[in-house]
Formats: sequence, C-alpha cells, structure tokens
Amino acid sequence: MKRITTIIGLAVLVVFMQFLSLSVAVAKDASTVNVRKVIREEKYLDAEYPVVYGLENNAAQEKINDDINEYIKKINQKAEKERQKTKLRYYVHKNAQDILSMTLDATSDNAEADATYGLNYTITNGKKITLDHYFKKAEAAERAQEGLSYVFGIEQEIGKLATNNFYIDIDDNIIAIYPPGQVTDAVSGVIEINLTVSDPEPLPAKEIVRPEIKDYEAKGFITGTDVRLRKEPGLEGAIIDYLVKNEPVSISKEASNDGIKWYYVTRSNGMQGWVAGTYCGPDIIGVRDDATQVYVKDDHATQKTNDALVEVSGVITGFDVRMRSEPSRQSDVLDWFNEGEVVTISDEASGDGLEWYKVRRSNGVQGWVAAQYCQKQDA
Repeated sequence: MKRITTIIGLAVLVVFMQFLSLSVAVAKDASTVNVRKVIREEKYLDAEYPVVYGLENNAAQEKINDDINEYIKKINQKAEKERQKTKLRYYVHKNAQDILSMTLDATSDNAEADATYGLNYTITNGKKITLDHYFKKAEAAERAQEGLSYVFGIEQEIGKLATNNFYIDIDDNIIAIYPPGQVTDAVSGVIEINLTVSDPEPLPAKEIVRPEIKDYEAKGFITGTDVRLRKEPGLEGAIIDYLVKNEPVSISKEASNDGIKWYYVTRSNGMQGWVAGTYCGPDIIGVRDDATQVYVKDDHATQKTNDALVEVSGVITGFDVRMRSEPSRQSDVLDWFNEGEVVTISDEASGDGLEWYKVRRSNGVQGWVAAQYCQKQDA
C-alpha cells in the first residue's frame, strides 16, 4: 500500500512503502494513555491492533476500546465478504495532551480495497474527536483543494473532498485521509493532505476548569492495584503516592473533574489526597474484624455465589473480551479471551450492575467475565 502525504506550502511527498506499527505506547503522564498491541489471525484477516488500558476513567477506556472493536469487526466482515486476505496494522500518531490519535491501515492484494481509518479520542472522557472540532465542513474541503492544486495541479469538486476521516500528528497538524480513487485516478493508493500547515495561529489552549468541592463523610476501600493518590482532583493532579488494593480510607470531600468523581481520602497513616471514584467508593460494604477491631472490606458483600450451580460450558461472543480478577469492571484485567473460545462456567455473581460468570479456560486459568460476552451452552 502506498500512502501519499501532501504538505501544503512545502510540496513534500512522503511515500510509505511499508507499514509502521508500535507494540506498546507507554503512558508517561496523566495526559497520555497506555496502548497494548493485540495480534489476531483469522481466515481472511492478519491483524495487529491497539487496546487501551490503565485509564482512571474506566468508562472512557471502555468507550475507546468499544469503538476500536467496531472498526476491527467492520474490516474483518469486509475481508470475509470479498474473500480477500487482509493485513491490518496500526500507528499511533499522537498520545499526549489528552488526545489519542491513531490510524488503522488495511491492505490486501486488491489495491482498490486498501483503506486507512483515522481514530481520534479525548482521553479524559473517551469521546471521538470529529473534524468539525477544528474546521467547518466547507473550510476543510477548501483546504484539501488547496493541497491538491498546489502539489498535483488537480482541481476537484469541493463536494468530493468532504471527509471526517483524519488523524492528528504530534505537532497538532490535522491530516485528512482519502481512499484510493476518491479525489483522483492519477495517484494510486491512499492520499493524505495536511489541512493545518498554513495556519498562522496555533490551536487554542485548553480551558482550565476548577472543580467544585463538597464536604462528604464516609468510609471507603480501594478497589484497584497501585491506585494513584493525587494532590488535586483531576487527571492532571500531581501524583503523591499509590494506594494498595482493599486499603481502608476515610472520605471527607468529593468533587467532579475530567468526567470522573473524585474523593478526598485520609489513610491510616494520616496521609491525605484525592483518588478517582472508579477505584474507591463509599458504597463498598465493610465489616469490623472482631479480633483486630479493624474496619476491613467484605470481599463477598456484592457477590451472590450460587453453591448449587452445576458447571456448564460457555462460548465467548466478543472480540478481546476481558478476563478479570473479580466480578467488577474496576478489578484487574488478567487476560483477554478470543471470540469463540470455549470455557467452563463454575460460578455466578453480580457487580457494577452487571451479571458475571467465573470461568475456567482449557489451560486451567480462571477468572471472571461479563455474562453479556459469554453464552451458556446446553448441557
């Protein structure tokens, strides 16, 4: 697959003759995200694609991964329909300043079927970033026309240049993506046009919003491993320490910021700070140990174990479904299931408003999976 990158004003063409991919993009601060490479082989799909993990806002993380999975399904379905072996690779263009921007590159023996998909997300809330966040539809098309005219001498109808397929590079350039044949037959392969290289002004800075802080009194427990204790309630708050799973804390204040509820907690050693509500909650039930008189988390409080449950077989029904350590979306991710994988269901539980199955894989490894992604099989 050839990718033609047009840089307005510089007339530089860069032709990529091979795919670029990153196995893992490591999150270095609160404005970045961890990205893990998943390798998948299907009859018509050879795929390497990204999975986001480790976000404090679990809902944002789920939203991003669900959207990525929709693209994977779409590409796989297209490959199966056309019976074309397709190679899928990805590239992370920007992972900073609360923005994650990537492209998925799908290529096959049929060059006309090659495609590049731009995926752009706000890390704090998981929302997709669309091109109209930067340009009005007509303005984006006019900028694309300027690039085509400058480099190729091509005049194209503005209507054919309308797109919402783009990515953002590390310098905040907005790169529009056009599939083979959409704008011209004179150039083979995907065409990319930089829409912002001629901008005299940089993109506006993020508005700083101070969250409202309210008094709040309750007991709570930490539900994650190495949960960050922050100086301020927000993803940009300085990290002052890490909390231990099941650690009891006292909650005295609450605030909302970055789409997350935050609690101001006091540890048993007197240290104080803010923790994301995703990993600490006053509604987690605890009990006082009669021997030590210490208030501790009741691990079985939300679990409705069915002692009479007979082990049955189940089949995983989604792509890269998470295996968790506990029946909760806030628990540790132990591994990922493959679609169609057969497991043994040994227990059931409720947590986070979901039904969960405790399952055992063919290699003996056990964990929890959301019931919506595991179909029981008739005995």
